Amino acid sequence: MIKKLFIPVSLIFFLFAGCNGTETEVPEFSTGIIEVEFLDAEDQEPVTGQDFNLSLVAEGSEQAVQIGVFTSDDDGMIEAEIVGQEELTVEQAIIEYIDENEELQTIEEDISLELRFEEPFDTVSLSFEI
Repeated sequence: MIKKLFIPVSLIFFLFAGCNGTETEVPEFSTGIIEVEFLDAEDQEPVTGQDFNLSLVAEGSEQAVQIGVFTSDDDGMIEAEIVGQEELTVEQAIIEYIDENEELQTIEEDISLELRFEEPFDTVSLSFEI
């Protein structure tokens, strides 16, 4: 026995209107950008080709979330686009790296980086002498 499925014409209209792009699309991810510059403490030259592990702590959380490992460019910079599923504020950046003595070094810096759905996206710029 075959059952008939009845779909009102108005429902078809709403489905079509939702798919044809006439309504404002909700952004999929909230976004923020963090830029970090690393300078040699002795000669103030950029630290190039160094790997840095970046972790962030969101407001109201005690748990750090590892973002990834980034290699500094020719200007001693790393840049990361941070994305989230909701708007929130990142309140701490934690950067780890291995120094010339093969020892793990950790830098913790309080920041205020708002992840937003709408542009302009918030940007935080940091600079460290290592």
